[in-house]
Amino acid sequence: MDHLETVAQFSDRVGAEMFRGYLEGHGIDAVVLGDDYGGNGPHLSFATQTFVKVRHEDLHEAKELYQIYEEDLRKPKLKEAPRESAKDFEKRAFLAAVVALIIPLVPVYFSFSYLLKAYQLDEELDIPFPKLLFIVFCNGISLYLAGLMLKGSLPF
Repeated sequence: MDHLETVAQFSDRVGAEMFRGYLEGHGIDAVVLGDDYGGNGPHLSFATQTFVKVRHEDLHEAKELYQIYEEDLRKPKLKEAPRESAKDFEKRAFLAAVVALIIPLVPVYFSFSYLLKAYQLDEELDIPFPKLLFIVFCNGISLYLAGLMLKGSLPF
């Protein structure tokens, strides 16, 4: 590149690199110049400035693009989601609690019945592996469903 002119000045290298990419996306070659202590101190970039430079003949267009880039950054990108009422949240939280408490009762019933049977027969407890898997699976599903309900991913 020939004689370089400064288009913008940033307090960090990340912002400068993003703008450089923006310029290059619009067909303007640009470079980022800044002292990060030979790559050993990128965390110290707040102490120095980072510059985006372009050729003199591209300076006017690059400055116009910088204004557009800055305006773009200030615009909100996402519409704000509608806020959920406290009543709806309480309803979801209650349903999540019910699911988290009721679903584990099925495997707890099975495990308790095995324990009771082993105690009455005075034998060692021997739970078949498929039933043990079922108990663990039901507990996991109940926690997963409760989490989804609290997060609001389920329709009820």
